[in-house]
Amino acid sequence: MPPTEARRIEEELKTDSMNLEIRCKLLGHYSSNRFIEPAGLQKFHEHLLFTIRTFPDNKISGTRYAHVDRTMDGDTIYQSAKQAWLEQVRSHPNDAIILSHAAEFFAREEQSLADELYAKLSALAAS
Repeated sequence: MPPTEARRIEEELKTDSMNLEIRCKLLGHYSSNRFIEPAGLQKFHEHLLFTIRTFPDNKISGTRYAHVDRTMDGDTIYQSAKQAWLEQVRSHPNDAIILSHAAEFFAREEQSLADELYAKLSALAAS
């Protein structure tokens, strides 16, 4: 999507902040363009954290569009997203979808944490 379209959608979001369809479009856009557009990385961070905190069980939260590369994105963004996921895991310890999305998030940067979450998922499935 061109930057002008992203700006138009951002304006639309101001009147409907919980619109998941718009959030998904913007998260996908900024995920792909966060190092190209001047404000892209900040916007990616903003939409990523909102999505994790508000829609952790939505499909997009478990996709590559919601992943952070600590080296490329920076440790600050990674740590913020990590804390948001850990809060979701604490709040929803028996929600397989949220645990799965959190595990996918951690699989690239902290495999041992991802493994812990996968073990919890296995235990949930067994019970």
